[in-house]
Amino acid sequence: MKHARLMAIGLLLMMSVVMIHSVRQDTVTTDENLMIGVGHLLLTERYFKVGFEHPPLIRDLVAAPLAFMDLKPASEFLRERPAHQNLSDFAFNFGENFLLRQTHPPEDILFAARLPAILVALSLGLLLFHTTALYFGARAALFATLLYVSSPFFLAHGRLTTMDVPSALAVLAALWGFLRLLHEPRPRQAVLLGLILGAALLVKFPMVSLIPFLTVLYIFASVQRHVHPRVIWRHFLLVAVISFALLYVTYWYHLIGYPHAEHLSDIQSNIQSSRADVAEKMTWILHLAEYEALRPLAHYFYGLYWQMLRTGVFGYYFGEGSFSSWPSYYLFGLFSKNPEPLIVIWFVITMMGLWRWHGAWRAHGLRLTQIRAWLSPSSMRGWATLCFLLWIVFYLVILIFFNAGNSGTRYLIPVLPPLMILTGAALSALWDFGAGRSRILVRGGLAILITLQMISVFRVHPSYLSYFTLYLGGPTQASTYLIDTDVEWGQDIQRLAQWVETQGIQSIQVATGFEYIPVGGAPVPFYFSDSVYRHYLGDRYQAYSPQHQTNGWLAVPGRILKWGQARPATKSGWYSESFRFLENREPVTVIGGSIWVFEL
Repeated sequence: MKHARLMAIGLLLMMSVVMIHSVRQDTVTTDENLMIGVGHLLLTERYFKVGFEHPPLIRDLVAAPLAFMDLKPASEFLRERPAHQNLSDFAFNFGENFLLRQTHPPEDILFAARLPAILVALSLGLLLFHTTALYFGARAALFATLLYVSSPFFLAHGRLTTMDVPSALAVLAALWGFLRLLHEPRPRQAVLLGLILGAALLVKFPMVSLIPFLTVLYIFASVQRHVHPRVIWRHFLLVAVISFALLYVTYWYHLIGYPHAEHLSDIQSNIQSSRADVAEKMTWILHLAEYEALRPLAHYFYGLYWQMLRTGVFGYYFGEGSFSSWPSYYLFGLFSKNPEPLIVIWFVITMMGLWRWHGAWRAHGLRLTQIRAWLSPSSMRGWATLCFLLWIVFYLVILIFFNAGNSGTRYLIPVLPPLMILTGAALSALWDFGAGRSRILVRGGLAILITLQMISVFRVHPSYLSYFTLYLGGPTQASTYLIDTDVEWGQDIQRLAQWVETQGIQSIQVATGFEYIPVGGAPVPFYFSDSVYRHYLGDRYQAYSPQHQTNGWLAVPGRILKWGQARPATKSGWYSESFRFLENREPVTVIGGSIWVFEL
């Protein structure tokens, strides 16, 4: 076990080196703008005016290193909000201005903010190893760690100041705490789970889904294990009180610098300007905020309901545009954004599992006594397997059937650590399959597959965000199927500027917007800020204007290019003609798999 732990730490340290090296030239991504500026505002000024759409914990974390830098106060940039712009939309401009208009270079600020994100990714890797070793053994833990450090999802998003990898850490920590409570049903374990659950709720609003999941599973487990009802209620009460207290105190702290009257006015105006269609469903939050002691709860529910009641999320899939979701989106993303060797491994262990279950069924049938033995109080491996399996199914059902739209497969990240744990356990069992020469062949095959997985992923270094499986064409073909945070999130702007300088190009137009047309509706302009392009390209930057014929060099970010060529989906569709003229043109180059450069 000691040697396995040292090997796992070595693998995670190597992963951290890869992430640090690859992220140094990644420009600030769209969501990171908001995360860093809002985080500095919350941590240093305790003024929760913008960024209410998510809890503050991870913003605080990424802003912690910035507290040691001599930066302009974040509130200074809040004064620049146009009178007509609501707080939710302005938050991205605010974050961008905070980053680009400091005396420190934005690269230094961004790198400092990304270091805590990398520490979170390493913490998740350590917890992954520990949890797997605890229930399935050291060898399974090493397999799971190997899959983790070579995962394009974690190599890409573990370096960025976003909430996806922290959400995965929150989920795995909550499942680990829950299993500890099952194994040792004592008050101290309930307190621990309460602290973990409270922290998880402070990471991201979708973590609320942990509450019904753990509640139902705990009731089922307690009944099956004959736990006294009084003990069950005592544990429920402890978990609820501890998690609620942590949530309340954290929100209270971040509202200290936010005047009460201003808070009420902002909630009311923002609901009316951005959620007018559901404003009546949110008026109770405004009434709650009228009481000083209830402001922390009101602000939490303000953000939670803001997310829950949103509709019409802008999405792109297989060349189609839609304001609704596609049922196959996340399953396709799971198999297209993971390496081919891992897909082969999943297929093999699934077939082996079905074969073994079929054999057991034919020999003995599926007996209730066998299931009870598998879920006995002493069989924590059985409970761990059930817990991880049910979470994967539960969260996938939410994503596939209840999600408002599809804007990126990064939302799969909370199911990946449990999936890796179960895959590691299956690989460990498969390692001992057969005898003699057949065992050697099996072990050799597994070693080859894991080696190929690492080669498949690390060959795209440093462009992990646009990773895509080779059997579907690799990163350059990814945008045929997926776009947005799966391909281009603004991460390659600095690399574009370096390429332009190397090529001696004096002027290049950059497209930062397009026009989309809802089926049956009028054209709608859609534009991102061009501040980061202006910053890195300097005098070489020229804004692209679709109103006149373009000549010379043109750079089109992947999102803009594919959105500007989208066909309408059957349900709630939208389409665009903005960049159809580029469909039959070959780009001179594709920067990082995410920015297409043409010479016209």
